[in-house]
Amino acid sequence: MRLLAMILAGFALAVVSAGRQQPQPFDYSSQLGLVDFSPKGQPCLTIENSSLPVDAVLHIVSRSPQTLSVARILARLEASCSRNPETGPRDSFYSLQVSEKEFAPGDLGIAVVGFDGKFPKEGDLLRPDLNGNGRPDSFRICASSEGLHVTVWDGPPLEGPRKWHRYYYLGYDVEPNCKDRDFRP
Repeated sequence: MRLLAMILAGFALAVVSAGRQQPQPFDYSSQLGLVDFSPKGQPCLTIENSSLPVDAVLHIVSRSPQTLSVARILARLEASCSRNPETGPRDSFYSLQVSEKEFAPGDLGIAVVGFDGKFPKEGDLLRPDLNGNGRPDSFRICASSEGLHVTVWDGPPLEGPRKWHRYYYLGYDVEPNCKDRDFRP
């Protein structure tokens, strides 16, 4: 009888566990994007994800010193709203409403979609553990000769594996400060 009770208890536990949805692993390619701000200051999200719903909340990591803002998706757009001519064929575009921080025209940020964790600060950097592996991720934006390389690293920037990379063409010369690891696989 006791053995039967233990078996039934184990079965009940298995049924409860099977009914729970496991959290989806963080997907850097579809949960990270670029937010740029038009000359009028209107934010545009460029991301390889065509299924973000209206009213979805996302976080924007701004450049140095890194700060965090919250935004909400207003609409998916049929055409690019980005000033970056280097968008890709898999990119989708969204108009946003940003709260908490004013961005200047021409500002650029990294969008983080579907992450409910914390964004702890270490010095001037925000260091969330996006993929839950126990190593905080790092955000980095550096300049090449005519644009910006935007990257996310698993661990310290330039030390851990690079998990995400986008290029933002500025269209004018800037002083380069990127390292080879910023843009080479």
